[in-house]
Amino acid sequence: MESSTKSITKLTLLSIFYFPFSHAGLCEENSDICRLHTGTYTDHDSNVMKWWAFEPIGDYACPDEGCPLYVWVDGTEQEPYQTTPDQYYMLEMLKRGFVAANVEYDAGTFDYSAGCFGNWWLDKRGFSDKSQEIFDGDVSDSVISQLCDNHSTKLANCDLGIATHGWSQGAHIAALAGNHEPRVSATLLFRNGNDNSIPFSGDVSCTNANRLSLPKERRRSIVGESDDFFGKNYGGVLKQQIETSGYDCRRDKYAYRDGDHWNCFDKLPSGCHYGSGEQYCEDFGMFYTLACQACDEIPEEGPCPSKPWLITNACPNEVLDTYLGNGATIEDTAGYYIIYGEEFCRYLGCNPNDGAPHGFFQNFHPYSDFMNPNIVWGLPQNLDWLARIARRTNAGLLIRS
Repeated sequence: MESSTKSITKLTLLSIFYFPFSHAGLCEENSDICRLHTGTYTDHDSNVMKWWAFEPIGDYACPDEGCPLYVWVDGTEQEPYQTTPDQYYMLEMLKRGFVAANVEYDAGTFDYSAGCFGNWWLDKRGFSDKSQEIFDGDVSDSVISQLCDNHSTKLANCDLGIATHGWSQGAHIAALAGNHEPRVSATLLFRNGNDNSIPFSGDVSCTNANRLSLPKERRRSIVGESDDFFGKNYGGVLKQQIETSGYDCRRDKYAYRDGDHWNCFDKLPSGCHYGSGEQYCEDFGMFYTLACQACDEIPEEGPCPSKPWLITNACPNEVLDTYLGNGATIEDTAGYYIIYGEEFCRYLGCNPNDGAPHGFFQNFHPYSDFMNPNIVWGLPQNLDWLARIARRTNAGLLIRS
């Protein structure tokens, strides 16, 4: 138990270190574009849990068709809605055209003993139950039912999509959301995994790709190479990411730059062959080809266009969108990204040999690559991805056309 105590202590210290301040009212500070709503739901143990939602108003007000919904789920032992990430993520997704919510749930460390489906002896509910009571629209008291379907509390048009986003235990709950609610259309996971190293952890294999309803091309996962709980080292982390994402981006699967197994977002598009018209932009971690219409200027120096946004859709890798069906296609930019220590510590002065700690997502240092819109694993780019993919529903496509 000594090692597990150290791990739990480390997580607590990380939480303190990466939460230097909190916002009591970020929506109130932006009252010209945001209106705060609050409510409650009842969990399986009859506990009353809170939710908070930001409604876009003013310049960001929803169109007549309404806005899709974004739901952020905190990690173990985190106080919902009280920290920088909670309200910052919500406000950022509001600016991307979403009603944005944060939910409370029973997030105790020892809830891992219940695993996916509960521990009868300890009277603990599992991650699947926690996810259902939040996301199942057929449960009259669920958060989704209240925000999407109940006329008195409805804020979002969830036929336009539901984006889920979570960290650690919250990532498990966010990943399972699509099993309970078919309108869930995209998921972004921070520090997800299927095997927690704490000795009392129950089975977390329900987060494996083959047990998730939401197709893999609509799920992204970001994790550190030496995650304290889910893998501990690169080999262990990679194994869990392959099993939970449904992608295997090792060198024998995709033609990456030599030795790059870390980045499973930027796959070499079919029809674009690296070394034959297709170039890799090291600075932005993306492939592009000058033959693609998106690259409308030839770079003056090096392999990268001078305007990095030109390559984000260059020579896109399209796959069948099994969520929509009927032959629809979608960009194949899902999968996993494993952050290595040198990346994480580039501007932060930390020891790269420590890898990227479990609490990396909490680092809002202005010089952190996490806040860099041009970094593959950076927050802005991944919230853009989540918003873009979540909106790809039948209703959303009809409205945008």
